Amino acid sequence: VAVLAIFALMSGLIITRVRKIPAFVTEDKVSSSIQALFARASTMSQMQNKTIKILFAVDKKTFSISGANDNPSYSDIDDFLIVEIPGDFELSFSDKSQETYSFYPDGSASGGAFSLDGKGFRINFKISPLTGLLIVKAERS
Repeated sequence: VAVLAIFALMSGLIITRVRKIPAFVTEDKVSSSIQALFARASTMSQMQNKTIKILFAVDKKTFSISGANDNPSYSDIDDFLIVEIPGDFELSFSDKSQETYSFYPDGSASGGAFSLDGKGFRINFKISPLTGLLIVKAERS
Protein backbone atom coordinates (compact mmCIF):
# COMPACT_ATOMS: atom_id res chain seq x y z
CA VAL A 1 0.00 0.00 0.00
CA ALA A 2 2.84 2.37 0.85
CA VAL A 3 4.50 1.65 -2.49
CA LEU A 4 1.29 2.53 -4.34
CA ALA A 5 0.95 5.75 -2.36
CA ILE A 6 4.53 6.75 -3.21
CA PHE A 7 3.96 5.86 -6.87
CA ALA A 8 0.79 7.99 -7.00
CA LEU A 9 2.59 10.90 -5.36
CA MET A 10 5.52 10.68 -7.79
CA SER A 11 3.16 10.49 -10.78
CA GLY A 12 1.34 13.56 -9.50
CA LEU A 13 4.60 15.46 -9.15
CA ILE A 14 5.71 14.49 -12.65
CA ILE A 15 2.39 15.54 -14.16
CA THR A 16 2.39 18.84 -12.24
CA ARG A 17 5.99 19.80 -12.99
CA VAL A 18 6.33 18.62 -16.57
CA ARG A 19 2.66 19.18 -17.46
CA LYS A 20 2.72 15.96 -19.43
CA ILE A 21 0.92 12.78 -18.62
CA PRO A 22 3.27 9.78 -18.68
CA ALA A 23 2.85 7.61 -21.78
CA PHE A 24 2.09 4.47 -19.77
CA VAL A 25 -0.99 6.20 -18.39
CA THR A 26 -2.34 7.83 -21.54
CA GLU A 27 -1.90 5.01 -24.06
CA ASP A 28 -4.81 3.05 -22.61
CA LYS A 29 -6.73 6.18 -21.68
CA VAL A 30 -6.58 7.67 -25.18
CA SER A 31 -7.50 4.35 -26.80
CA SER A 32 -10.44 3.90 -24.41
CA SER A 33 -11.59 7.48 -24.98
CA ILE A 34 -11.55 7.02 -28.76
CA GLN A 35 -13.49 3.75 -28.46
CA ALA A 36 -16.05 5.38 -26.16
CA LEU A 37 -16.50 8.34 -28.52
CA PHE A 38 -17.14 6.07 -31.51
CA ALA A 39 -19.59 3.93 -29.49
CA ARG A 40 -21.35 7.09 -28.28
CA ALA A 41 -21.73 8.38 -31.86
CA SER A 42 -23.22 5.06 -32.99
CA THR A 43 -25.71 5.05 -30.11
CA MET A 44 -26.64 8.70 -30.64
CA SER A 45 -27.29 8.05 -34.33
CA GLN A 46 -29.68 5.21 -33.56
CA MET A 47 -31.45 7.11 -30.77
CA GLN A 48 -31.84 10.33 -32.78
CA ASN A 49 -32.60 8.48 -36.04
CA LYS A 50 -30.14 10.62 -38.00
CA THR A 51 -26.58 10.45 -39.31
CA ILE A 52 -23.92 11.45 -36.78
CA LYS A 53 -20.36 12.23 -37.85
CA ILE A 54 -17.04 12.13 -36.05
CA LEU A 55 -14.57 14.61 -37.46
CA PHE A 56 -10.82 14.77 -36.88
CA ALA A 57 -9.40 18.30 -36.67
CA VAL A 58 -5.75 18.05 -37.71
CA ASP A 59 -4.80 21.47 -36.31
CA LYS A 60 -6.25 20.70 -32.85
CA LYS A 61 -5.53 16.94 -32.89
CA THR A 62 -9.08 16.22 -31.73
CA PHE A 63 -11.88 13.86 -32.64
CA SER A 64 -15.30 15.41 -32.12
CA ILE A 65 -18.90 14.40 -32.69
CA SER A 66 -20.67 16.64 -35.19
CA GLY A 67 -24.42 16.91 -35.45
CA ALA A 68 -25.09 16.21 -31.79
CA ASN A 69 -24.55 19.70 -30.41
CA ASP A 70 -27.86 20.90 -31.84
CA ASN A 71 -29.60 18.62 -29.34
CA PRO A 72 -30.12 20.59 -26.08
CA SER A 73 -29.69 17.47 -23.93
CA TYR A 74 -26.03 17.27 -25.04
CA SER A 75 -25.12 20.93 -24.51
CA ASP A 76 -23.90 20.34 -20.95
CA ILE A 77 -21.71 17.35 -21.78
CA ASP A 78 -19.40 18.74 -24.48
CA ASP A 79 -16.43 17.05 -22.76
CA PHE A 80 -17.98 13.71 -23.70
CA LEU A 81 -18.15 14.73 -27.36
CA ILE A 82 -14.44 15.50 -27.87
CA VAL A 83 -11.24 13.44 -27.53
CA GLU A 84 -7.93 15.26 -27.66
CA ILE A 85 -4.83 13.34 -28.77
CA PRO A 86 -1.85 14.22 -26.53
CA GLY A 87 1.20 15.76 -28.21
CA ASP A 88 3.36 12.67 -27.59
CA PHE A 89 1.17 10.59 -29.89
CA GLU A 90 0.77 10.63 -33.65
CA LEU A 91 -2.29 9.65 -35.63
CA SER A 92 -1.99 8.30 -39.15
CA PHE A 93 -4.89 7.60 -41.48
CA SER A 94 -5.02 4.96 -44.21
CA ASP A 95 -6.55 7.58 -46.48
CA LYS A 96 -6.28 11.30 -45.70
CA SER A 97 -9.73 11.89 -47.14
CA GLN A 98 -11.16 9.47 -44.55
CA GLU A 99 -10.73 11.69 -41.49
CA THR A 100 -14.53 11.75 -41.19
CA TYR A 101 -16.56 8.84 -39.80
CA SER A 102 -20.31 8.56 -40.33
CA PHE A 103 -22.75 6.58 -38.19
CA TYR A 104 -26.19 5.76 -39.56
CA PRO A 105 -29.48 5.05 -37.74
CA ASP A 106 -29.49 1.41 -38.92
CA GLY A 107 -26.26 0.78 -36.95
CA SER A 108 -23.90 0.80 -39.93
CA ALA A 109 -20.94 3.16 -40.32
CA SER A 110 -18.32 4.37 -42.77
CA GLY A 111 -14.77 5.66 -42.47
CA GLY A 112 -11.18 4.62 -43.01
CA ALA A 113 -8.71 2.88 -40.73
CA PHE A 114 -6.28 4.85 -38.58
CA SER A 115 -3.51 4.17 -36.09
CA LEU A 116 -2.28 5.81 -32.91
CA ASP A 117 1.51 5.68 -32.59
CA GLY A 118 3.63 6.34 -29.56
CA LYS A 119 6.92 5.31 -28.06
CA GLY A 120 6.99 1.51 -28.14
CA PHE A 121 3.43 0.88 -29.28
CA ARG A 122 0.94 1.20 -32.12
CA ILE A 123 -2.82 0.85 -31.83
CA ASN A 124 -4.73 0.17 -35.05
CA PHE A 125 -8.38 1.19 -35.34
CA LYS A 126 -10.79 0.04 -38.03
CA ILE A 127 -14.51 0.66 -38.16
CA SER A 128 -16.84 -2.16 -39.15
CA PRO A 129 -19.13 -0.92 -41.94
CA LEU A 130 -21.83 -3.43 -41.02
CA THR A 131 -22.04 -3.03 -37.24
CA GLY A 132 -20.44 0.39 -36.68
CA LEU A 133 -18.16 -1.11 -34.03
CA LEU A 134 -14.57 0.05 -33.71
CA ILE A 135 -12.13 -2.84 -34.08
CA VAL A 136 -8.94 -2.25 -32.08
CA LYS A 137 -5.62 -4.09 -32.32
CA ALA A 138 -2.62 -3.10 -30.20
CA GLU A 139 1.00 -3.83 -31.16
CA ARG A 140 4.11 -3.45 -29.00
CA SER A 141 7.56 -2.82 -30.37
